[in-house]
Formats: sequence, C-alpha cells, structure tokens
Amino acid sequence: MKPPIQSDPPTPGLSPLELAQDVLARIERANEYARSRKFRFRRRAVSIRLVALALSATPPGELDVEVIRAKFDDYQRVWDVVGQRWLEYRRTDGSD
Repeated sequence: MKPPIQSDPPTPGLSPLELAQDVLARIERANEYARSRKFRFRRRAVSIRLVALALSATPPGELDVEVIRAKFDDYQRVWDVVGQRWLEYRRTDGSD
C-alpha cells in the first residue's frame, strides 16, 4: 500500500500569482491521485460483482463448500493485512 501524498509547504516569499499556481498544481496532483484510487476501487468492485453474479447463477448443488471456504479465508487474510497496515500507519501518524 502506497503512503498518502505528503507535500512540502509552499516556499516563503511567493508572489500571489506564484502561490496560486502552486495551489493549483497541488490540487491537480491530489485530483490525479484520487482518480487513480477510484479507478482501482471500481475495477475491483466490478470483479467482485461478477464473482457474486456467477455464484448466484450456479445451482446450489454444484457449489463446493470447501472452495468457497478457501476463497473466504483468502479474502479474510488480505483484509487482516490491510487492517494491520492501516493501524500501523495510524499509530506512526499519530506519534509525529
């Protein structure tokens, strides 16, 4: 997981025009970052919806409970790692 974008404060002594250009450049970088995050989220959400649709179209007698349990356990491990990283990030962020 990439750390969030951290930027340096504007340099002192900028003219109003230079300060405005700096702010606009920061906004553009932040918007680009947000767009990339939304794109990845949407792509993953679509894949999850497709899997759910495929499972719902399968007769219950054809579902292998062990395969579903293994997939569920895999997802749980992924979310455990994500949760731990988030907690570590929050702990280090709060100590600064």
